[in-house]
Parts: sequence; C-alpha cells; structure tokens
Amino acid sequence: MAFKDHFLINLFVIQRVLMKKFVVCLSAMLLSIAAFAQISEQQIEEQKAALERAIDNYGKVYGAWLVEKQCSYLSDSQKEQLKHDLHVIQEAIPLDPAIQNMHLMVEDSAQEVASTPPFSDCGKESEALIRQATTLASDWANIIRSTQPKT
Repeated sequence: MAFKDHFLINLFVIQRVLMKKFVVCLSAMLLSIAAFAQISEQQIEEQKAALERAIDNYGKVYGAWLVEKQCSYLSDSQKEQLKHDLHVIQEAIPLDPAIQNMHLMVEDSAQEVASTPPFSDCGKESEALIRQATTLASDWANIIRSTQPKT
C-alpha cells in the first residue's frame, strides 16, 4: 500500500474515532437549539456539518500538537507558531458547558490516537500529520483573528 493511501486510512480512522464520541452530544445540542429557535431542518444539518468539521479539525490540530511534542519535526519557530495558533483556536471555543465537554472529549481522543502507532512511532505518518495540521491551524487561526474585533 502506498504511503499516501496508508496516511489517508489513518486520518479516516482518527476521524471515525472522534466522530463516534460526539454524535450523541452533537445531536442533543442541536435539537435543544432547534427547540428554542425556529430553525429549519436544512439549517440544523448545515450547523451540524459545520460543527462536525470543526470538531474533526480541532482533533487533528490538537493531535498533531501532541505528536509534535513527542517527535519534534518542526523548527523552534514553527513549533511556537503552531502552539500560538492552537491557543487562538482554543480561545475561540465557546464556554458553553456542552461544547467544553466535547472539547475535552476531543482532546482525550487525540491523546489516545497520538500515543498509539503509527503516530507514536514518529514515522512518516507523524510528520505528514504535523505538516498538514500546521497548515490547517494557521489557516483556521487566521480566520479567527480576522473575525475578532480590533482593540
């Protein structure tokens, strides 16, 4: 199997692990939101898809940060930038208890994935994850920064 195929399969496994843990919380949260507001089913599905993408992306970024801490592929300045971007993303997570609970579940899942092969082995899969997540974190943090009010 080609490296790229193996890497994509590993990312798919990570995504499945994270998604299974959040489907129940996500559905309950969206249904409670819909109960208080007149939101169409299409809007609920769009919000659900956006939240699933955010959860998946956060899991990748946080997991990559954990893998980077144990494998050290990035230069000091790149590592500091990833740390800063992750902080920007974390600060943007709403303080709602349900969302904070999901946030902690994502971090726990990312810790599990980062501590098992192939990512704990610090091989090609680890480096590829770190490189992909570094770009994702930078782009995401820039979007967050651009939407924050200027002080």
